[in-house]
Amino acid sequence: MSATLRDPMSAAALRPPGARPAEKAVALAMALGMHALLAVMLLLGLKWQAHAPVAAQAELWMPPPTVAEPPPAPLPAPLPVAPAPAPRTEPALPKVDIALEQQRRERERQEQERAAKARADRERAEREEQARQKAQAQARKLADERKAADERKAQETKKAAQAQARQEAQARQEAQAADRSRDEYLKRLIDQAGRPGAAIGAETGGASGAALGTWGGKVSSLIRSNTVFQIPAELRGNPRAEFAVSVMPDGSIVGVRLTRSSGVPAWDQAAERAIRRSDPLPRPPPGAPRELAIAHGPRDD
Repeated sequence: MSATLRDPMSAAALRPPGARPAEKAVALAMALGMHALLAVMLLLGLKWQAHAPVAAQAELWMPPPTVAEPPPAPLPAPLPVAPAPAPRTEPALPKVDIALEQQRRERERQEQERAAKARADRERAEREEQARQKAQAQARKLADERKAADERKAQETKKAAQAQARQEAQARQEAQAADRSRDEYLKRLIDQAGRPGAAIGAETGGASGAALGTWGGKVSSLIRSNTVFQIPAELRGNPRAEFAVSVMPDGSIVGVRLTRSSGVPAWDQAAERAIRRSDPLPRPPPGAPRELAIAHGPRDD
């Protein structure tokens, strides 16, 4: 048989060192008494049981002496907490004041909206004005560049036209001078066609002049033979009509143009008909001009 005892000394050991001696003696006596009682009970148990002892377990418990617990350590003082701000409460307004306040707030909201709209309109107008000014500047720049290009082109065209005009005028002057010289030469040949061709050629210069003189006499004779005209009694003198006649190398006539009238329209027409009836003319010699100046009068022999 075993028993578990609590040592009262352990409780006495927990007593603070400042306990009194009388209390220690009482505690010691009580402990000794308990041990003696335990021994007696063990002896009686051994004698009372006739059979083999059965293991038993008993627990003796004695409440420890009351020990004053030390007072708990004081808790730290809580930190002061700032009081929460009291919610702002607007004083209750009468119904009339509430309506006026709502109207005032509505007016403020509308004014803010109008101000924001005016600001947005002003900014948009500024952006549009800047874009318009930029577009105008670009348009003016392009117009100036186009104007300068047009002026340069016009000056170049003018210079080219003036150069062309000078060249054409010079060419016309040279052509007119050549035509006058050729017409005068042919006129002399035709006027002298009534005389022997060899003599005309000698006067006009060499063998080629003789060939041209002979050919001119043949042309003049052919035209006179094809002339049909009744000379009026009142016609005085021998008015001559002058023509420019274009001739091909084979003698065919490709153009007749009156260059100077005789003053008698009927004779001008008769002379032109005589020239056209003479187509083709005798084949011209080498070196003969392609255009002849022919003067023809009603009394030419």
